[in-house]
Amino acid sequence: MLSKLILASKNHDIGYSIKKLSRDVAGKKGQTFLSVGLLLQLFISCVSTLPTPEKERRLWNEARVAARDTDNVRKLAKFARHPNSGIRVTVVENPHVTAAILAHLAYDSSSYVRKTVAKDSMTVDPAVLDRLAGDKNSGVRYYVACNPRTPVATLARLSRDPENSIRQMLPRNKRTSIDIIKQLTNDEDNSVRLSAVEHSSVPQELARKVLEDITRTSSDSYILQGVVNHPFTPPEVLQSVLAMLAKDENVDVRIEASLHPSMPPAILAEMLANDADVSVRSSVAKNPSTPPSALAQHARNADEMILHNIALNPSTPFETLLYLVQITYFRNDVFQNPRLNSAEERTLYAAVHGAEEKRIKQLQAEDERALISAERARSCSECIEICVKQTNFAKMVSKSGFVQNGTHTTTTYSSMPRRTWYPTAHGGYWTEKVERTTTTSPNYESIQADVPELTSFGSSCLEKCKCKNISIADWLAPYFKHYYK
Repeated sequence: MLSKLILASKNHDIGYSIKKLSRDVAGKKGQTFLSVGLLLQLFISCVSTLPTPEKERRLWNEARVAARDTDNVRKLAKFARHPNSGIRVTVVENPHVTAAILAHLAYDSSSYVRKTVAKDSMTVDPAVLDRLAGDKNSGVRYYVACNPRTPVATLARLSRDPENSIRQMLPRNKRTSIDIIKQLTNDEDNSVRLSAVEHSSVPQELARKVLEDITRTSSDSYILQGVVNHPFTPPEVLQSVLAMLAKDENVDVRIEASLHPSMPPAILAEMLANDADVSVRSSVAKNPSTPPSALAQHARNADEMILHNIALNPSTPFETLLYLVQITYFRNDVFQNPRLNSAEERTLYAAVHGAEEKRIKQLQAEDERALISAERARSCSECIEICVKQTNFAKMVSKSGFVQNGTHTTTTYSSMPRRTWYPTAHGGYWTEKVERTTTTSPNYESIQADVPELTSFGSSCLEKCKCKNISIADWLAPYFKHYYK
């Protein structure tokens, strides 16, 4: 009996093994006891034959590759009954799949598989799409509405679907009839009506009427953007909608509105001056409809991104371009402006040349000032050499109480003694030593205060020096450095 149970467990029929064991045990009236060893051996055999997660993933991956690459219809039909839904989806995506297999998978329990069947535009039977149009999953019905093989009658049934996204996709299906399109222009949802008037077969007068009605009844910025981008939108409606979008809370909506060529110039000038986001102001500076006066006004104190677009804008006044071309960072942008003619380009090149000459003169002036400073420093060094030779300055320093190098000496002692162990032949002993730290610091002001002769000495030396922009304290520092080097 045990061998039969183990054989059944190797075939992954664990439930059968347990049922067989219970039935055999219960059938033997005299044997009501089963050894623990037999149960333990059965359990170990069943568990050891279960596939590991890694092995399952490997097997499923091999099956997916086989279902993707095979052109054998019998193998595809076998894979269509695989327990893994991902492999069944791979079967639907196989170019050799038949309509019969797709019809079978249209009843699949996985909505993901049914969506993939509804997306198939090559092999699926229109009758299968008609059945999937009544699927309980809205995603399946959405792909049926997008499928170009869907029958017209099915599309007409989907035009009454409760999901707005499904009705919105119907005008984009090439098989949708004009009657369905006109019906959708009276839909209760503005996004569906906007999608309907985007169809090329809708008459222009009907499209304008629907667009005007959408503008009056909708406040959704994305629907209003669709109204702005529609070619049949009346000009007065277009400008009113753009004025609404210019004040929208969404930055992306304001950026797209600021780039529209029909945006009123007054609103563009207001956005360039008052909008809180620099990206919106930069987009306004790029729009050729922006007033030239507003561009010229903001070219003096704007962000670099805004100045970049002002330099490229064909509506920018030439005087503003003449100012920006003198700034090296925006020079290439100015010369790429499409409004420039040959005479204006020559004027800009002359301005660039003048700015370069001015910059060269500034650099030369800076070099001259550097040479003068170096000459003064050299003359001061010569004065120090003369004073050192003529005066016994060391005597004055010794009177001030300072040591060599013209510095104060400060001694500090550590608060904790340092203990040191000295070993001897009979043991050893500890010694304590207080560490002493000596620091030196120059103090030329104290020298001047303590030694009156030093002040008069320095003054007499400075009178002979060619550099008149140096104090006694400044003069003393190189003096000490020179004398005690």
